[in-house]
Amino acid sequence: IETNLYRIIQEAVNNSLKYAKASNIIVTFSHTINTLNITVKDDGKGFDYSRVERSGHFEKAGHGIFNMKERTSYIGGSFDITTSVGEGTRILITLSLDKND
Repeated sequence: IETNLYRIIQEAVNNSLKYAKASNIIVTFSHTINTLNITVKDDGKGFDYSRVERSGHFEKAGHGIFNMKERTSYIGGSFDITTSVGEGTRILITLSLDKND
């Protein structure tokens, strides 16, 4: 689980630097007794996420996002991305800490 979380965060930060040209990237960890939340937020140029959803991971632009989603799913978490052109990007990974899940 830890390795997958590391790789997800690594991909998100690399995307912020390489594609979004972000000046600031904030990685935040928060938790409750049952849930771990990891947020990666940047002030980069953002992008049209609906276009990436339509093209899937077949285009270069969607491959990293596809991998982050797959890794998150593999460890039983949820993946949410919020972005728009000119507004930066926010990625939220939520993982249950409940041992019964």
